[in-house]
Amino acid sequence: MHSSNVKDHWVLRNISFAVHAGEALGIVGQNGAGKSTLLNQIGLLDTPTGGELYLLGEPTSRMDDHARTAARGRHLGFVFQFQHMISAFTALENVMMPMMVSHGRPDRETSDRARSLLADVGLEKFADRRPTELSGGQQQRVAIA
Repeated sequence: MHSSNVKDHWVLRNISFAVHAGEALGIVGQNGAGKSTLLNQIGLLDTPTGGELYLLGEPTSRMDDHARTAARGRHLGFVFQFQHMISAFTALENVMMPMMVSHGRPDRETSDRARSLLADVGLEKFADRRPTELSGGQQQRVAIA
């Protein structure tokens, strides 16, 4: 994998590891070390320019955009440094959004699952609040949910 702005400049080289179901992974390193590039690859947000990335034993290079989006919604979770919440949506709607992208229109089960996830992070009472009505820590917990 190399950056697109510098010809033949390899950002990531000889990376190999496995993350198993239920494990959490943290990436640390100096500025410019390739942390964001690696996370964008792992999260199926970018496509490697070389090598192969596998998800559940399947090469991701064979996935089209729809399959990548579905796989990301079903199997991967991210907490970004800055939350990417939709400001016009409530906390509940922001939690429901990935489920709606994966499964189509919202239903009672989607809403119940999102409420349960908010409860898991202690925010069940904040379900109807918009991101601007939440503290930074609360926004982070919505992102985790």
